[in-house]
Amino acid sequence: TQSLTIEAPPGVLAFIHPPSGGDAVTVSASGATVVLRGLTMDGAGALTGNGINVVAVSVLHVESCVITGFAGVGASGNGIYFTSAGQLFVKDSIIRGNREVGIWVIPSSGAAQASVDHCRLEQNRYGLISDASTGPAKATIRDSVASGNDLSGLVAEGGGAELNAEGCLVANNGYGLV
Repeated sequence: TQSLTIEAPPGVLAFIHPPSGGDAVTVSASGATVVLRGLTMDGAGALTGNGINVVAVSVLHVESCVITGFAGVGASGNGIYFTSAGQLFVKDSIIRGNREVGIWVIPSSGAAQASVDHCRLEQNRYGLISDASTGPAKATIRDSVASGNDLSGLVAEGGGAELNAEGCLVANNGYGLV
């Protein structure tokens, strides 16, 4: 419900294994700034839950994290599921091996903006989706890799969705850009 930072110091493995069927981290802090740094989140094939489920936040920073192994479907099984209005910044992170979307920006109301920098989105169903089905969504991905995703690497979906890619490798996906 408030601003906070959860950080693993260099050289320390901070491993988050969610309870059976839950999210590794749920962010529900309207108007707050939350920082997640140096964490490893492993769903270990859990059939429900996401790595990071963002319900409400003003600003979320995800830095130097690994998010893997979430095996649910739809609103579950995502690396980062960002349904809040607000800003998402993902930097120097690896999001791989999730059943659905590596990073899904789909605000339930209001506008969401995402910036993804120096990240690897690998072996998910979709790498990154900027989804304006329920509200304006803008995403920019820079100097990153979207590879080996089953259906698509990078997706802009719904009227009003914006997706910018700069200096990225998008390869070996079902489709590269949709």
